[in-house]
Amino acid sequence: MIKKLFLLVFSAAFAFGAEAKVSLYELLSTPNNKSLLKQLGRENVLSSKSEPGTQTIFFASAKSKPELFYVLEFYEDEAAYKKHISSAHFKKFASESSEILASKKAISVKKRAAYSKNLTPERLKEAYFRITNLSLKAKSDSKFEKIVKKYIQKSVDEGAYAQFAFSQKEAPNKWILVEIYKDEASFESYRHSENYKAYAKERAGLIDEFDGFGLKNETSFSKVKF
Repeated sequence: MIKKLFLLVFSAAFAFGAEAKVSLYELLSTPNNKSLLKQLGRENVLSSKSEPGTQTIFFASAKSKPELFYVLEFYEDEAAYKKHISSAHFKKFASESSEILASKKAISVKKRAAYSKNLTPERLKEAYFRITNLSLKAKSDSKFEKIVKKYIQKSVDEGAYAQFAFSQKEAPNKWILVEIYKDEASFESYRHSENYKAYAKERAGLIDEFDGFGLKNETSFSKVKF
């Protein structure tokens, strides 16, 4: 029995990525090269799926600015990440994409909260992604984290597949929220829910700046549950 309990605890820690390495990139393609970047990104993501330590990769483009892309990745640990970036398929992506990128920004983040439900390939294929950048008022970090953890877990249901909250390591008062919904209608439905209204009310006095926009899934997978 003790052995079984140990294995369950160990498995849960792996599933939730207790020691996970998280990386977030913002990529801007040069004019007329967004289709090529999509292709290169797709090839890299699909090849990365077979890597044992690569847990999740979300590759999406901004709906209002199709040449702007975001890549959110979770790895089992730092060693798995280093193995990924030393792979032939990643080196190919890095080399060929560098010629068509207007800019590339690595955003160093710390995972503050993450919840997901059934991130199957079928669900992710047509999913609606949303990213929100926000700045907190001074000394609001810990209070905001409690509010986020209180409400976003409740928001994950049949229409909302996942909710992630990160703070930037170099600027802890700046947070990034990534949400995944069945479709845009599901997102709009959530915004009118009692859970969201209560969440928005509690966080209102803690935020200085707020900017959110929709993303289109390009190629994504997740092998773990958050």
